[in-house]
Amino acid sequence: ILTLRNNLGHQRAIACGLCFIRENILCDNIIVMDSDGEDNPEDIEKLFKFSILENQIIFAKRAKRQENLLFKIFYKLYKSVFKILTGKVINFGNFSSVPFSFLDKLVYNENLWNNYAATILRANIPYKSLPTIRGKRYDGKSKMTLSALFIHGFSAISVYMDLMAIRIIIFSFSTISISIFMILIVVLIKIFTKQAIPGWASFTTLILLNLLFQALMISFLMLFIFLSKRTAKNIIPINEYKFYLS
Repeated sequence: ILTLRNNLGHQRAIACGLCFIRENILCDNIIVMDSDGEDNPEDIEKLFKFSILENQIIFAKRAKRQENLLFKIFYKLYKSVFKILTGKVINFGNFSSVPFSFLDKLVYNENLWNNYAATILRANIPYKSLPTIRGKRYDGKSKMTLSALFIHGFSAISVYMDLMAIRIIIFSFSTISISIFMILIVVLIKIFTKQAIPGWASFTTLILLNLLFQALMISFLMLFIFLSKRTAKNIIPINEYKFYLS
């Protein structure tokens, strides 16, 4: 049982736990799970057996979710946005079985400090997922509200920040190119034909210029974020976690 100096959030708490095990406990396998009952303890044996047999990280994929409709809609939206921005599919949470031999690839990866599952995807660590049914919470209510889901979603996407920035920059430059091309068409129609409706050309050009300017600003913003991330000092969890243990 580890006691943290303050509330780091569940992702960094997982990182601290994995780092502590790597340095202090020699074992064959680690189970990552919540203790509130929603990660069903009955599934541990199945995850463990497949993890040993396949020599992979095995995630529990919830076959059925019990949240309200609004939460389910935003959760599906989060998964769709994640796939569009990263090209990856994430359909599982933290509940998993991890062979000890994979710990080094995790605890020395700076992304583990942000999101456990996304780190495994980004690091190309072998994994599979098994369908499971969510257990019943022992007591209290879940703290995974919509705002918490947004934070969790952004933490997962941040693992792919460089890839996401490049994709958005490419999309922005595509938008800029299309806008310039459309402006040229509007100008040509205005000058060489009589088909333009009075005021139509200037109004359309103004809209396209506005779109061009916004795409240009987004591309510069993402480029700045991309370059600043490359120059920033990365936090390696195995080197930092001890500062948060009491």
